[in-house]
Amino acid sequence: MVQRCIQYVLAFLIVVQLFSCVGAGYTFKGGIIPGKTFSMNAFPNNASIINPSLSFLTVDALRQKVLSESSLKFTELDGDAHFEGTITGYTITPIQATGNQISAQSRLTISVQVVYTNLANDKINYNKTFSDFDDFDNSVDFASVETQLVEKILKKLIDQIYNASMEDW
Repeated sequence: MVQRCIQYVLAFLIVVQLFSCVGAGYTFKGGIIPGKTFSMNAFPNNASIINPSLSFLTVDALRQKVLSESSLKFTELDGDAHFEGTITGYTITPIQATGNQISAQSRLTISVQVVYTNLANDKINYNKTFSDFDDFDNSVDFASVETQLVEKILKKLIDQIYNASMEDW
């Protein structure tokens, strides 16, 4: 009987501890972004090669990431956390040559400069360039794989941007 009561008390304390962490703004995915709201500007595309949808896709992916993995609410203007950025690179480079000096694979690299400002904790503000890539086989038409490549690269870039914005990450 006493042991059963101790088990109930311990279970209750564990549940209380878990909910107190969630109430403080922490997520089970790790870290928090201080504040209650976030905002972002459009990310203009200043790369030498322009993918017309890249600016929209970048902002939308970042917004969805913050909404789904933090307690912040989106606001059009003056969020406690604010993202602004510029797409600075969209390059395709050969990476692997065959015996005939013909490139067998190429690499799509996307770079984004991000300025992050947090009114609740200015120690985590930054101005950084994030870059990532994915490789593709030159035997396929780039236009036929571009969408999938961009999606893969953006996922990695958005993870980098979000993680850099986390408090004490």
